[in-house]
Amino acid sequence: MFHIIISLERPWRRGRVLKRSFKVVRCPRCGFLQLATASRIVKCFSCGHSWQLDPGSILFSSLDSREAREFLAKLKRRGGLGFRKASEKAWRKSASSP
Repeated sequence: MFHIIISLERPWRRGRVLKRSFKVVRCPRCGFLQLATASRIVKCFSCGHSWQLDPGSILFSSLDSREAREFLAKLKRRGGLGFRKASEKAWRKSASSP
């Protein structure tokens, strides 16, 4: 007699744990700093610009979300790396218009 053993485990998932990496990135168009989990393409929350993520554009990376958020908050408090708030950008446009 043959016994058929049915495994409820998915063999392609066995032993694989996907860990999300949290990255602090800066938009090349408007300079907005944000937290991203994407691995290839990032979309800016401020201006809507999408760009391909490369290792050189990542300012900070961590597996811990809290650590990445703290780093982002420190950068924003300092006004680091040419960061501008979205509201400042809109204000400058309206102030320069006649």
